[in-house]
Amino acid sequence: MDPSLQPLEALAQWSHWLPLADAAASASRSSGVYVARLGADGQLIYVGMAGPRSGWGVRGRLKAYVSGKGLVSGLGEAALDKALADPDWLRWKTAKVEAGNPSRAKRWGRDALDLPRRAHRLEQADHQAADL
Repeated sequence: MDPSLQPLEALAQWSHWLPLADAAASASRSSGVYVARLGADGQLIYVGMAGPRSGWGVRGRLKAYVSGKGLVSGLGEAALDKALADPDWLRWKTAKVEAGNPSRAKRWGRDALDLPRRAHRLEQADHQAADL
């Protein structure tokens, strides 16, 4: 485990690390905190919190990332920034365009969240995110 993640362990009751789509499907509809790291044992890249979101809470926030709608905010922006700084990722995306398979910005955002496989964990909160 990345030593930078150790201080987080004592702060909350976290879920196991999950791929983003799995985390989104199992996340609480309550307010809460989520963290993301690069790969199975990688570096922490983002800590976020989600409020009630019209009754969808953390689940709603993570589903926005999965759909590509969270491209320029929070975790979506952090993942895209990392991807755009990765020459291998850019070569992969550029090769798709050069082969005649361009994609929309939302697809780029979803690909940035998926490469390399990012892992996520959740903390269930019974109170408003502002109280964290």
